[in-house]
Amino acid sequence: MKRGDEIELSSDEEGFKGSWFRAILKDPLPKSGNKRLNVSLLANDGSSSTTQKTTYRRFLRPIPPENLFTAAVEFEEGCVVEASLRGGWWTGVVFKKINDEEVWVNFDSPPDLLQFKTGQLRQHFDWVKQEWVRPQNKVLLSKKSTFRCGTMVEVKVTDGVDVWVPSVIVKEVVNRKSFVVKPLKYLSWNDGGEEPKPNRTVGLSSIRLTPPTVSVKSFGLMESVEVFIEPGWRPGMVTSILCDDMYTVCLKATDKTLVFTHDAIRPTEETIAKLVLQNTNEVNAAINPQMSLSLGENGEEEVPEEHNREDDSRKKKRGEVEHTSDLSEEGTIRKRQREHNLSSIPIVEEPQAKDTTMVLPFAKKSPFWKILETSEGFQRAPQSPHFSPLVGESKEQFREGQAIGMMVTHFSLLESFQDLEPYVSVSELNSLKVSFAELKKHGFEVSAPLARINKLLALKDRQLKTMEERNGLDREIMALKEGVGEMEHKILEMERQLVALKEQRDAANQNICQMESCARDRGVELDNLESEFKATSSAPW
Repeated sequence: MKRGDEIELSSDEEGFKGSWFRAILKDPLPKSGNKRLNVSLLANDGSSSTTQKTTYRRFLRPIPPENLFTAAVEFEEGCVVEASLRGGWWTGVVFKKINDEEVWVNFDSPPDLLQFKTGQLRQHFDWVKQEWVRPQNKVLLSKKSTFRCGTMVEVKVTDGVDVWVPSVIVKEVVNRKSFVVKPLKYLSWNDGGEEPKPNRTVGLSSIRLTPPTVSVKSFGLMESVEVFIEPGWRPGMVTSILCDDMYTVCLKATDKTLVFTHDAIRPTEETIAKLVLQNTNEVNAAINPQMSLSLGENGEEEVPEEHNREDDSRKKKRGEVEHTSDLSEEGTIRKRQREHNLSSIPIVEEPQAKDTTMVLPFAKKSPFWKILETSEGFQRAPQSPHFSPLVGESKEQFREGQAIGMMVTHFSLLESFQDLEPYVSVSELNSLKVSFAELKKHGFEVSAPLARINKLLALKDRQLKTMEERNGLDREIMALKEGVGEMEHKILEMERQLVALKEQRDAANQNICQMESCARDRGVELDNLESEFKATSSAPW
C-alpha cells in the first residue's frame, strides 16, 4: 500500500466493528510507529467523496483481489463471510443455510441476524503479514441454548391487549434473562436505501417459543382462539361460523368483530399444549396398550382401563372440561396418598435406586413439563430433582409453578456459560455459584457447573494478579516515558541556549574585528604624530 492507492478501511467504533469500506490513502505508510493517517472515503458508486478521516495503519488493508474468491463456494454453517451491506462489506458468520441460494448470517457488532442471497456474500480473508489468510469455520456454541440465536419465538407487544409478534432470537443477553429479538418480516435485508428496522431487547416474561402447528378441521362456537392481524396474533372468541371456512371472531379488550379465514385462526396456547399432550398419549397407548394399567408418574395406581377409555373419548372433544364425582373422589385419594408419602421423605439429597419412582411434593399437571422434558437443554443435561425443600417452604398449590421455574432457571444458568466473557466480574461468577448451590438443595445435579465455576474463579484470580503486574509495568513505563520527555525538553532548552550563545559569540567576534581595525588606524596615526614631533623639534632655526 502506498499513497494514492485504493484501500479498504475498518474501524473499532461501536456498531462498525468488522465492517470494511473503500477509501483512498492520502499519506505514505510510516515504517514504524503508531502515526495517524489521512484517508478519503469513497461513495457507494466508487466516486470520490469529501468525507475525510484519520485512522491507524492496523485498520487498513489492500483491496482483496478478485481471484481470491472461489466462484462456486458453498456457504456452509459456521463459515466466516462478508456481506454487502450499507455501502460496505460486513463480517459475519453463516448461522443457517436455508437453501442453495439463501442463508442466515449472524453479526456481532451490532448484534443482528439477516437473510442474504449468496450473491450478496463473499468469503472473508484476514490480511496478516502481507498475506491473505482464510480463517477457520466457527463453532456455533449458542446452538445449545433453548433460546439460541435463530430460534423462532413470539414476542409480546402490549397495545391495549397482548399481541404476540412472530420473531427470531438474535442474541441472548448474558446473565440478564433478556433477549435481542427481530420480527420475522424484517429478517430479509433490502439494500435499496431503506433504513434498517432496529432490534428490540425483551425480558423472559415477554417471550415464548412459537407454538407447534396443529391440524384443526374446524373451530367451535364461543371457542377461544387467536387470530392474526398485522403485526401478530391477538386473542379472540368465535361468535359465528360462516360458510367457506370463514368465521366471525370478537377481539378481546376491543370487542371489535371481524371476519377471518380458517388459515388466519389458530387455537390458544393452552389448547395447543393439550392437543400435543393428547396426541402423544394416544401414540404411546397405541405402541404399548398395557401402559394404561401401569403406575402413574407419582407412583399411585391408575384408574381401570375401561374408565380410561371412557375418559379418552371425552378428551377428544377439545375445549370440554370435566369435573365428575368419580374423578374428584379419585383426585382426593391421590392427594392424600401424596401427602402420606411426603411425610416419610427426608429433606436431604440421597441417591435414588434405578427402579424407584421418585415421589414429588406436587402433582405434575402443567403442559410445560412436556415442553421442558423434550427440549434440547433437557436432553443434553437431564435432571430428576426431588424438590423436597418445597414441602416446608411453600403451599402445595404453588409448588409446581416454583418447580417449573427452577427447571427453566437451571437451563438458563447452564446456557449463561456460553456467553461469559474473559473479563466477567468475580461477583457474577460467585452469583452463579450461589444459584447452583441453591438448586443443589432441591436435588439438581450441579457438580459439573460448580467445578467449572471454581476453575473459572481460579483463572480469574490468576488473571487479576497478571493484570496487576501488567498495570505495574505500565505505570513504570509511563514514569520512564515522562522522564524521557523531561530530558528531551531540557535538551531542547539547552539547544536553544546554545544557539543564543553562538549568536552572542559571533557578535562579539564581529566587534573584536571592528575594534582591531580601529586600533590599527590609531597605531598608524601615532606613528605619524611621532615623526612629525621629531621633525618639528630638530628643525633649524
